[in-house]
Amino acid sequence: MDEKILSAAEALLAGIAFLSGRWEEDQKKANEELEKVRQKYAPGLELWKQTIKDREKDLIKFMKGNKDGLFEGSDKVSLESGVLLYGKEIKVSLPRDVVARIQEQGWEDGIIQTPTLNRPVVEQWPDERLTVIGGGRKEVEQFSYELKEGRQKTQRAAGSK
Repeated sequence: MDEKILSAAEALLAGIAFLSGRWEEDQKKANEELEKVRQKYAPGLELWKQTIKDREKDLIKFMKGNKDGLFEGSDKVSLESGVLLYGKEIKVSLPRDVVARIQEQGWEDGIIQTPTLNRPVVEQWPDERLTVIGGGRKEVEQFSYELKEGRQKTQRAAGSK
């Protein structure tokens, strides 16, 4: 093996290892700071969120209780702070075991069945079968590296051979 090439590869790996270490340190510090900020504001934000939900429930209850006085034949009331809307719609109610009941009747159009490729199975098929579906096997070069000291392994694949 060529010592210059090995030395150059070592320098590149050492540089990546150094940069990865610095990145991990800064990422850890950033996460710690972000967590402190989250913890600082979480109680107040949760209180605001719950208070808004409560006020929304109050508004809906108020609109239901005062439907005739608010809407008077209209479906929209514009106020200074916003718009109140009223409408009716037909809604379908279904039992919890609806899928089983539909299957019992043979009404499969009422059930979504999403076809998904079973790649591990298809990869085991013979070449003739792969050719029929427009597939095939090809050799692909792979270059990878590992950093020492428990750093994560990164892998990159490059073009086919």
